[in-house]
Amino acid sequence: DPSSDPSSLPPADPAQTPPPSTTVVPPSEPVEPPKPKLKEQLQSLPLDANLSKLIMLSYVGEQDEENRADGQGVAKFNDGHIYEGTWKTGMMHGKGKYTFSDGVTYAGQFTYNSITGVGVYTWNDKSTYSGDVKDGLRHGKGVFTAPDGKGMYDGEWVNGRREGEGTIYYNAEKTCYYQGQWKDNVRSGKGVAVYPSGNKYDGEWKANRKNGKGKMEWIDVNESYEGSWVDDKQSGYGIHVWLDGDVAHGDTARQRCNQYAGQWKAGVREGIGTFQYANGSEYHGAWSGNVKHGYGVFTYPDGHVYEGPFENDRMPGREEGSRATEDVAPQLKLNISDLVEDESEEGKHQLKLIENLLLRYNSELKVVYKHYSGVTNGLGFGLGGEESTKKKNEVVFTMNMEQFRILCKECKLLDNSITFAMVNQIFYRMRRHHALYISSAWEDKETKQDDSGAVYYADQDENGMGVNDLERPLLFREFVEGLTRVAYHKYCIINKSVTVKTALRRVVEDHIRVYATQTGLNAFEDKMTEPKVKLGLTSNAGLLSAVFEKYAKKAEDGVMSKREFLIFVADASCFGNKKSYSPEEVMAFCEPSKPEHHHHHHAQFGVENGLDDGAIFENLMLKAEFLEAVCRLANAYNTNMVPLQEKLKTYFVGVLGPLMDNFKQAGVGETKIFVTGLEGQKVVDKDIKKGLQRPPRRIL
Repeated sequence: DPSSDPSSLPPADPAQTPPPSTTVVPPSEPVEPPKPKLKEQLQSLPLDANLSKLIMLSYVGEQDEENRADGQGVAKFNDGHIYEGTWKTGMMHGKGKYTFSDGVTYAGQFTYNSITGVGVYTWNDKSTYSGDVKDGLRHGKGVFTAPDGKGMYDGEWVNGRREGEGTIYYNAEKTCYYQGQWKDNVRSGKGVAVYPSGNKYDGEWKANRKNGKGKMEWIDVNESYEGSWVDDKQSGYGIHVWLDGDVAHGDTARQRCNQYAGQWKAGVREGIGTFQYANGSEYHGAWSGNVKHGYGVFTYPDGHVYEGPFENDRMPGREEGSRATEDVAPQLKLNISDLVEDESEEGKHQLKLIENLLLRYNSELKVVYKHYSGVTNGLGFGLGGEESTKKKNEVVFTMNMEQFRILCKECKLLDNSITFAMVNQIFYRMRRHHALYISSAWEDKETKQDDSGAVYYADQDENGMGVNDLERPLLFREFVEGLTRVAYHKYCIINKSVTVKTALRRVVEDHIRVYATQTGLNAFEDKMTEPKVKLGLTSNAGLLSAVFEKYAKKAEDGVMSKREFLIFVADASCFGNKKSYSPEEVMAFCEPSKPEHHHHHHAQFGVENGLDDGAIFENLMLKAEFLEAVCRLANAYNTNMVPLQEKLKTYFVGVLGPLMDNFKQAGVGETKIFVTGLEGQKVVDKDIKKGLQRPPRRIL
């Protein structure tokens, strides 16, 4: 039911109940035994030599020439206390043991009749304190251990109270604890609490309660919340996730975990927020008392959108889950008004034709989507074969942009006319188009009491990810619409007579159907994702990043132009066997294999090589594509019949290492290499001549 959502917070964990200021969190926490009234007892201690003589009932031990206790000795006082240890000029000074009349003992250092130094207190119930003491009080660093070792505090103290950094354990196994900052004997500052249930809070505290920013993980019910807290309850902005168990990646019925990101008050959803549902639907709007209430925009899994009022979690006047008022209800609704003018009858007709075409392809596109959602061997996942962040967190089970890049590469959708950096821009514009649609709907509502619509951009816009972030998740409806937009840019822009429907059909029938999910079509491309090859890249990740950052002006954005790659290859040919390459050969290193069939379609749709006019050199390549290009370059550099990882090693040691060392040896602001573009060759391409006209390359 898209208009309902999971329960709010799980039942309150009893371990979260704030303790009295004299105890600490879990109910099972050991209670400290009553502390001896040290201040009163210390008043009975001798303050000087003369006073010692007056209240000391007896003394047995060494004395000085003036008959004062000096050296080792035992004294009994009139209040029943006993001291045994070192004396100096009639005062307790050095190491000793003091036994109070009630049986409590202190063994450790004394400073001129003051219990000051390092020592151990032992109470009658066998609880102990071992550490720094000042004037009889715990002060400095020390460890308090509860009776039978069932609890312990290890940390800093000030005047007998917990203050500063410290860890308190509530059981002998040390599995239930708080570790962090303390103030005046209670948790204040930053700290981590692990409860008996295994639940965990990591964040800020004040007055023994969760206050400020923090993350709570309910392990027992598989949920988490990260955001603002006030007095142990979610208040302010925060993100609550209902985590799922073992979910198949690419399942279009369950594409992600339920998640709410927005405003909270006293532990319930209150204000403006966005709820993303597991099936791909999404609600952005007003909340009250933990339910959708007020104006909002609801996007169904198929892309249909409802905008209007909500009352107590429901759309007024609509049956539960119904879209009967929609004109059409295909399984996918495209929001491509920026590609197809949908106000006119002709535009509506074209849009319906496209959606009907997608209905024909829907089943096979779901198969393709599911297949590539499980791919984890692309270089965009990080070196060393690491899986993506989203797979580690198990919050999103969709395809991501790296997997979509692999699909585009394997299906031979990328060429000089459209690179994956362009695809990233296409998807960015798609997201902005959707966001602007939601924003305009929000701003057009009849009752606008505040600027809450701004929350959508502040909290949702790009989710802190860059345009070229390959970890970005891709819902199935976004995958289908994105594929449609790629088809438009690949064919319709070049040839205005080509309709979006025709372009989409060519992409599916000439690329997806022919190449998707196939294996063994390109043996070398498969080698680049082998574990040993990725391990070789991992071992030299620092060197590869240094090269990328040296030559790519937009390295921070994760992209390098092919012109910059051409310059890199030209510089690299100064080292090792000094093998140089033509512009066409360099471009071949940058690009995946071109389609082997359907060339007539490229001619029909006007797709050109792009090398003659030089525009190809302005195309951008992602860092993952740069790594793949380096693999192809290393393979061409070493023609011996050895594994690719050995060729990479040879190329790193013989070429890239010396290349970067050459830069390091240059003075500040200097480089040791100058480039013409290609070693001693006449570059016929005008664009290359214009862009790479430099002094002859040489090693200084």
